[in-house]
Amino acid sequence: MKKYILFAFITILFSCKEESQPVPGTFGQVTEFGTEKPIANARMELYKCNSDGFASACFLIDSVFTDSEGRYQITYDPEEANYHVLTPVAERYFAGAEKILNSGLNIEQDFVLDPFAWLNLRVVNEAPGGEFDRIDYTYQAWTITGSPRESCIGSDVNKNHFELTRGANKDVLLLWEVYDSGELAGEYSETIFIAAHDTLDYEIRY
Repeated sequence: MKKYILFAFITILFSCKEESQPVPGTFGQVTEFGTEKPIANARMELYKCNSDGFASACFLIDSVFTDSEGRYQITYDPEEANYHVLTPVAERYFAGAEKILNSGLNIEQDFVLDPFAWLNLRVVNEAPGGEFDRIDYTYQAWTITGSPRESCIGSDVNKNHFELTRGANKDVLLLWEVYDSGELAGEYSETIFIAAHDTLDYEIRY
C-alpha cells in the first residue's frame, strides 16, 4: 500500500511541475501614441522566420485580435523556426515596430501605434511673380507621403496639398521659405498639432 501511495505522490508532483512550465508565447497591450488609449481589434500577426546566414524568409502562421482593452495573447513553438516575429496591424494606424521572439518563455510585449492624421495645406500666392518666385515648405517631427520638401512655384496660385501624416497627437513644426526672383526673402515657421484621425486645414500666404 505504501508503494502505491508513494508512486501516486510522485506522479502528482511531476504533473504539477509540467503544468507550471510557461507555454512559449507573448502577451501585452496595444495603445495609441499620445493618449495611451487601448486599441481594440488590432490584428497581431505572428510570423515564423528562418535564416541561412544570407537571407531570411518569414511566413505568417497565426494571428489574434486585441480585446476591448487592447490586450492580446499568442503562443508559438520556438523549435519550428530560427525565430518568430510579431507585428500589430490596426485600421487607421501605422504599423508598429515588430518584435522578434526567440525565447521559450511567455514574455510581455507592449506596442504603441501612431494614428493617422491629415494636413490639408493650401498655398496662396497673393502676388504672382516671375518663374523664379517660389515657396519651399517642409515638416519636422513627422513623415509625409512623397518628398519631405515641397516647392510651389510663383505661377502656382491657390495650390492645395493633401498629405497623409503620422504626426498625430504631437506638436510638429511646419517651416517655409519665400523666394523672390530666386533670392530668399523670408523664413517662417509655426508649430501645429493634429489630433488622432483628424484633419487640419492650414493656409500659407506669400
